[in-house]
Amino acid sequence: MYSLFSQIKLMSEAFSTPGKRIDHLERLAPKLQVTGFASPAADYECPKLSLDELTAIGAPHIFAWRLQSEALAGLGLHAKDMLILNRKSELSDGRIAIVAVDGRHRICLAEGKPGAFKLYIVDKRGRRAQLEHSETIELWGVVDFVLRDIRHRVL
Repeated sequence: MYSLFSQIKLMSEAFSTPGKRIDHLERLAPKLQVTGFASPAADYECPKLSLDELTAIGAPHIFAWRLQSEALAGLGLHAKDMLILNRKSELSDGRIAIVAVDGRHRICLAEGKPGAFKLYIVDKRGRRAQLEHSETIELWGVVDFVLRDIRHRVL
C-alpha cells in the first residue's frame, strides 16, 4: 500500500503533466479509498457467517449425525441436535467422542490424558458409568460442534 506522501506525489503529477492526467488517475484510483464520513455502524460490521466454513462440512473427514432420542441429555445433547463429527480431531480431556465398541457406535465422554483416557457413558440424569467392552475400542470421531434448533423447544 502506498504511503500518504507517495499518494500526494501521484496526485500532484496527475495535474502537472498535461495529456497524462488520465493515466496517472487510473494508476492512482485502485490505491485510494474515498469514503466520505465513516459510518457509526462500521464498528459493528461483521463478516458473513458461514456454517459451511465454520464446521468444514463437505470435507471428507467431517460427518453430521442427528440424534434421535433424549438418552444423552446428561451430556447436554438432545433429540434433533445435529452433531458435527471430525474424524481427524485428536481426543482430549472433556471431549465427546464416538467410538466403535464391539461392533456398535457409542457416544461417550473422554477423561484423562492421551494414552490413558477413560471413556464414560453418561445417562439422561448425568450419571456416569465407565464404558465396558470385550473387544478393542476404535475412536470413530470427535464431536466438534452441536447445532440445535431452539425455535420450538419447550423448556
